[in-house]
Parts: sequence; C-alpha cells; structure tokens
Amino acid sequence: MKTRLLIFLVLISLVFLPFASGQQLVGVVAMPSFSLKPGAASYPAADVDEFGKLHLAYAYTPFNYSSQSFSVSDMRVYYTYYDPDEEEFSTPLMISLEKGTAYDPAIHAEKGYVWVTWTQYYYAFEDQPEEYNKEIFLAAFNGTQWIGPVDVSKTLDDHLHHSSIGSTLYVDPEGRVYVFWYEIGRGTYGVYYSVYNRTFADPDYWSSMGDSEAWDGPHLISEEGAFAYQPNGGVDPQGYVHIVYWQRIKGLDWDLFYVKLKDGAIVEGPTKIFDGEKQSVNPKLAVDPLGRLHVFWHEVIQLSGSDKYFAIMWMMNDGSGWSQPVEITNYSGNVLLGRNAQPRMAFTPDGRAYIIWRNPEKDEVYFAYYDGSSWSSWINLSNSPGSSAGYSIIADEGGVAHAIFVDSTRGHSELYYGLINGTEVTGFATVQTTLTMSSGGANPPRILPGPGDYDYVIFVSFPVGVYPELEQHIYFMEISPMAAEYKLDNYEVRSLDTTFMSARIYQFVEDFQDRLGSAERAIAVAQEAIAALTSNMSAVQQDLSSLQSWLSEVDQTVSDLSQQVGVLEGRVEDLESSVGTLQDDLQQLADALSALDQRFQDANETLNELVSNFNSLSSTVDNIDSRVSDLASRLDQVESDFQDFKSSQEDQISNLQDSIRAVKLVAYSASVIAIVLALVALALVARK
Repeated sequence: MKTRLLIFLVLISLVFLPFASGQQLVGVVAMPSFSLKPGAASYPAADVDEFGKLHLAYAYTPFNYSSQSFSVSDMRVYYTYYDPDEEEFSTPLMISLEKGTAYDPAIHAEKGYVWVTWTQYYYAFEDQPEEYNKEIFLAAFNGTQWIGPVDVSKTLDDHLHHSSIGSTLYVDPEGRVYVFWYEIGRGTYGVYYSVYNRTFADPDYWSSMGDSEAWDGPHLISEEGAFAYQPNGGVDPQGYVHIVYWQRIKGLDWDLFYVKLKDGAIVEGPTKIFDGEKQSVNPKLAVDPLGRLHVFWHEVIQLSGSDKYFAIMWMMNDGSGWSQPVEITNYSGNVLLGRNAQPRMAFTPDGRAYIIWRNPEKDEVYFAYYDGSSWSSWINLSNSPGSSAGYSIIADEGGVAHAIFVDSTRGHSELYYGLINGTEVTGFATVQTTLTMSSGGANPPRILPGPGDYDYVIFVSFPVGVYPELEQHIYFMEISPMAAEYKLDNYEVRSLDTTFMSARIYQFVEDFQDRLGSAERAIAVAQEAIAALTSNMSAVQQDLSSLQSWLSEVDQTVSDLSQQVGVLEGRVEDLESSVGTLQDDLQQLADALSALDQRFQDANETLNELVSNFNSLSSTVDNIDSRVSDLASRLDQVESDFQDFKSSQEDQISNLQDSIRAVKLVAYSASVIAIVLALVALALVARK
C-alpha cells in the first residue's frame, strides 16, 4: 500500500510540477531562465539583428531559500536570443564574472555577432579581498563562442570604491568598439570612453578582444574636475560616433556638450551646444536613417515667481550645424506644464520623427510628430482617467509608428498597443491584462521591430499567485497589427477585430511536451517497478510459509512458558506473605523512629532556648562591657581635664609670684628714691 502511494505521489508531482513554476500564462512567455526556477529578472537590454533575431541581455537574481529573499550580491548578467524561425529562446548563459554584483547591461548585435557591456563589482585587491570597485566589463560573441569578460574601464588602480556606471556601447561599420560611461570618484562625475581600435579585417580582431591591454583607454572626455553624466549617442553611416552628455562646473548651471569620434579618436569637441538660462539636463542623441543628428533634452523653464516646469527641447544637425532649439511642449503658446520626462524617439526611413514621453503630474503619455520641416502640437496618447506610464515606440518602413504604454485605469496594469500615422492615432487596444507590469525605472517595456509584419514586445512583470510572491520575470510577445480596424474611446475598447491578435504567440509547447515525456518516462519506470514486484511475489509466499512454521514453534514455546508461569505464581504468593510480615516489622520500626524523632525535636527546641538565653546573656555582657569602656573613657577625660586645670593653676601661681616680686622691686625702688630725694632736700635746706 505504501509503495503504491509513493508511486502515485511521484507521478502527481511530475505532472503538476511544471504548472507550479509560473508557466501557466497563455499569450506571453517568460524567458526560460526565469520560469524554470524562482528568481528576479531586471535591466532588460535588447537588440534585433538584420536576420530578425532578438538578442537579450539582462540581470538575474536567484531566490535565496535560506533567507527567503533576494540578495543583490547574487545578481549576475545573462544572455539569450530568440530565433523567429525556431520560435524558441536559446539556453540562457551567464556572461558576467562569477563573483560580484552585475547589472545594467547594454547590447549591440549585427552580422551574427553580439557585444554586451555591464557594470560589475570587481574584487581584485589582493591586500583587501573584501573591497571592490565598480568596473565596466564587456563580453562578445564571435559567431561560435563567447569572449571575455574583459575590464574596459580599467579604473581599478585609482582607489577603492571608484564607480564606473551607465555604460553605452557602439560599433562602427568597420568593427571598432566604443564603450562610454561616467565615473564617480574623487568628488567628480567624469565622462570616459575606451575603444577597441581594431577592425574586422585585422586577423587578431577576436583573439585580442578579451585582453584588457588591447583596449585603448580609459580617456576622459569631460572637463577635468567637472560634474558630467550619462553619455549616449549613435553611429552614422560614415562611421562617425556622436555623443552628448550634460556637464556643469561647481556653482554654475548644467549645459549640453557634444563630441564626435572617428577611427578611435576624438575629431571634434567637446563642444557646448546649448547654454540655457537655467538647467539643461538628460540629453538623448539619435541618428536618423539620413545620418542627421537629433538631440532631445529637458530644459528647466522659469515661470513667474518660483514656478517652473520641465520642457522637452529639440535640436537637429544635418551636417551644416545645429539648428535653433524648439520647445516641443510649447506649441504656439499651448504649454504642457509639469515634469515632462524621459523622451523616446523613432524615425521613418525618409527622416520623419516621432517622440513619446510621460508627464508624471498628469499621469499621461504624450507624443509629437516631425514631418521633416516642423513639429506638430503635443498630443495626449493615453488619454485615460487612470495612471499611464511605461512607453516605447518604433516606426516601420511605411512611416507608421507602433507604440505601447502601460495603463492602470481598471485597477491593474494593462499593456496597450497601437499605431500612429503622423498625428492620426488609428487606435490602441489592450494586448495583455493578466500581469502586474513594471512601467519604469530600470525595467520599462520595449517594442522592437521583428521580422516581416511582426513586432517584438518585452516587459518585466510580477506573476500573480506564484511562489515566491516577489518573483519577477521578463515576458515576451510577438504581435502583428494586420489591417484590422480597432479604436480606443477614452479608455474602453469600442471595437476590436480578433484578427489583430492573430499573431505567432510563443507558448512553450515544446517545453510542455518535454515535461509530458518526462511524466511518461516516469510511468514506464513505475510499471517496471510493479513488474519486478510481481515477479517477487512467489518468494514472498515462501517466506510466508516459513513464517507460519515459525509461529507454530512459537505457540509451543508459549505453552511451556505458561506452565512455568504457574509455578512462579505459587512462589510469588509465598513472597507476598513474607512481604506482609516484613511490612509489619517495618511499621514498628517506623513508629520507633517517629518517637525518636519527636524526642530529637524536643531536645532541639531545648537547645534552641539555651542558645537564645546564651545570646541574651552575651548581649548583656557586651552592654556592660560597653558601659565600662565608656566610664573608663570618661575617667580618662576627667583626669586629663584635671591635669590641664592643675597645669593652668600652677602657671597662674607662677605668674602671680612674678608679679609680687615685680611690685616689691618697684616699692623698694620707690623707697630708695624717696630717701634720696629727702636727703637732697635736707642738703638744700642746710645750704640756705
């Protein structure tokens, strides 16, 4: 019975275990590394190559069962790709160092090659093994194998806790690899770059890429001692690399700076391209298909008093110089107030542009359109009574923009997808409503161009009802807009043709089949175990016959023991009689001991009284002794006082005697003088 129950439980666990791991959703899929075991995926960075493959780098933190939590120290960078022909993801591969927190990857893919950069805590101080710097690392795939990781920032020798963060990655048409980042240390925020200054034509291009010494850098771009942030940009068709960043000198405002590089070196700049009245921050540079440069940034616009707002500004450089700045959030005096944040851009093949952004104060997503000569008014794209965020945009060959955003009007996160043709919004519809999506920060949703009419969409979400509750995955969808007519009225979908969703939605069918095959194999193993158990039944029956014979022998032994028990019972009766006599003797002894104990208690009480009387007598003697001591002390004091009095009287008598002698001497002297005077007087009288 227990064997059958165990087999049943094994089969149940094999059948239902796949559904306990979070893969119960239909319509979207979690990347394999996230759904097969609990963990938290974040920082997705994606690129699509010319073959339509989606390449994804991301940070992954496994769930720590000991602490029942996630530890940032366990975060590492992984890579996987999606092949649209195979309709499956590759096995995820950890490409970062095994030790040290790794996060914030950037990725570039082309010609079957892949380059990934990221920030990682680097423990490389031999004399201080627990200390680290944050370094920028790169790993590359050459078509057959991965190379690296290699430290390209190389700021380890400066000092402890020097941080290289915010890497961006660019590859020119000849294969030179540029990595930009900004540095935190020594009280400054500097913009740096390193370059792998070899081309695809060099025979040692791939073999030397993993050697840190083969990288030229790091080179400081920003002004020495200045605060500088977030370098980003692009590569034009001629192989020039264009970068913008924001910088300020202590005590001054933030300004925009631009630099241009070619063949591994700076050929123009750094140049201040805009100096506003207040602060110019968070610039983004993009190169359109015609090779023109577009820069968007936030400008702090001062209103009356202390009021201000964050405007979105734009400038373009078509090769003849920078155009005059245009405030996109101010169309003919119609100003969109608030903090207009994080603009994202998309370009058509003929150089038209779309920009999309969010206004946190209004909780809406907005867009504007550039027709090649001027910008349209800003337009509320989400237009819902709830909170809208988490947006992304691309443009197709026909000049139509495909956009997504996240809205929570209905009390939960919903992903909306739709098309924009110029300023005409053809409609947005909900394509995912069952997840709790992350809409910003390091995990905004992304839309990328897929093969044919398909778009790739990736987003980060927290699955509902899956243990642990903090589990976080990256999800993927393929969507084709087709030509269906669908519209959005406020936030309710008014009409939606179901052909809109007739896309290839990847659903882990093969994975389920693999697990079903595992269950079938487990059933086969169980059947073999049952067959083996059946073949052993005859041996078990023989064992049972032997057991019955042994039980008969046991019965005879029990009978013999019963007779011996009868004899023992008679002896027990005799012992009970002897025990009764012994108990009487013991009772008499107990009575005697009780009487003796009473006498002992009486004697003890008498002794206690004697001790008490002795203590009282001793106390009386002590009192008498104390009084005698006091009396003796007083007698000594009287004797001392008498001696002092006697000594004092003797001194007074001695002084009195001295006084008497002095008086006698004075009287004697006076008598002598009187006699002399009398004689003198007589003598005088006699002369007369």
